[in-house]
Amino acid sequence: MQSSQSTAELSIRLKLAEINKNQTWLAAQIGVSPFYISRRMNGVQKFTVDDLDAIAGVFKTDLAGLLATAKAVA
Repeated sequence: MQSSQSTAELSIRLKLAEINKNQTWLAAQIGVSPFYISRRMNGVQKFTVDDLDAIAGVFKTDLAGLLATAKAVA
């Protein structure tokens, strides 16, 4: 079973691929640096709930919907 952190990362990667965007684009959408997103996507630092909520908003879903993306693939 995956940890919630890797589930979040996988969900974000899948959503980005679905809309053909990258982490730099995502960083611009939520007002952080690409480095900030990269560190979280690579597991160096964990996403906060606020980070995930903002990212879910970019994808026009809620937090549960965002995380459900990875679970649907598994």
